[in-house]
Amino acid sequence: MRIDSKDVSNYISKKLHNFNAGEELAWAWNSNENIIMFGPGGYGKSDAAILFHEYLHQKNCVKNSQPFIMSFGQGMTEEKLLGGIDMKTFQDSGEINYLLQNAFVEHEVVIFEELWDAFPAVLLILKDILQSKCVRMGNQVLPIKTKMVIACTNRSREEVVEDASTEALMQRFLFEKEVSWSSHTPGDYRKALLAATGGDADLKIVDAVSNICAESNSDEYTVSPRTCGKAYKSALINGIESLRGMFGLKKGLASYKKIQKDIEEAQAAVEAIETAIAEINALKKEITKKQSFRYCADIYCSMYECYSQIKKVAVPDHLCERKHDCVRNVEKLFDRVHEYMSTFVIKPPVDSIPFKFMATLDTRAFNRAYKILRK
Repeated sequence: MRIDSKDVSNYISKKLHNFNAGEELAWAWNSNENIIMFGPGGYGKSDAAILFHEYLHQKNCVKNSQPFIMSFGQGMTEEKLLGGIDMKTFQDSGEINYLLQNAFVEHEVVIFEELWDAFPAVLLILKDILQSKCVRMGNQVLPIKTKMVIACTNRSREEVVEDASTEALMQRFLFEKEVSWSSHTPGDYRKALLAATGGDADLKIVDAVSNICAESNSDEYTVSPRTCGKAYKSALINGIESLRGMFGLKKGLASYKKIQKDIEEAQAAVEAIETAIAEINALKKEITKKQSFRYCADIYCSMYECYSQIKKVAVPDHLCERKHDCVRNVEKLFDRVHEYMSTFVIKPPVDSIPFKFMATLDTRAFNRAYKILRK
């Protein structure tokens, strides 16, 4: 059954931010081929492979509800690869048969972790199985049910191919994709944490951890999404201070106090804006009373000072829109005040100058003109 590559990519990206191999997984499936996902650890290769199988199961492309996952390494043997030895048959007749019903060959989608760490003899057997599409071990000949193998590894093709044997096995994996991020900004880490938690996260801790991870990066070391996720979990349970014990976060933690200060200043900025808005609203009520021009103009100037303070307040990116809303609301208040005060006529020392003229000025020009009139 053919699947849509964009649909697969979107499905995986909902839980793994910035994952870049969704389309390749779909293309490999549609072509009935295997795929290698390689790259540095911690970027979601294994998780993506499991999510891909989950997608296939939901689309009724595979029967097994869970993928078959096997970790390779120097401990991998022929017996482990093929499900183990049938000890009863061996004890009864001395014949070596394998419990193939326990092996990967009985599963439609197979995930091999760190495939290239196994001994060449094991990889040679695997190559023969994938090439012939069946197990051929002595008297045991069994067609495999495996439709696709997903190999997850930290090593690239160039690092793996050493001889004709490994090159032959690599040819069984026609699709490949390096899984990595193109950038590691606080925003990238923040989106990754929100995707991993389904949006149900402590945003204050998310922001702090995201900044710490981004600040910890250097030419020698880059904080992986997995490390960021573990840092968030530790901070959530033990507090931000617990990150002092985590490898790779020292550089970011050096600026921890500054980050805390920025967070506190951002909160203070929001409170300052809200206080200024409340003061402006109170002044606006005063200016609508039947008062003298000078009294109303004084209040107007006080309103402008509050307005100026709001515009000067520095806020972090996620509060910019809120600040802009406050500024727009204040400007609307000024429009209504201008309209009301335009009915006034300024008294001596400057006779018969309508306030309507001053109302046509912008707020800065108005204040300069008003100061001149008061002298």
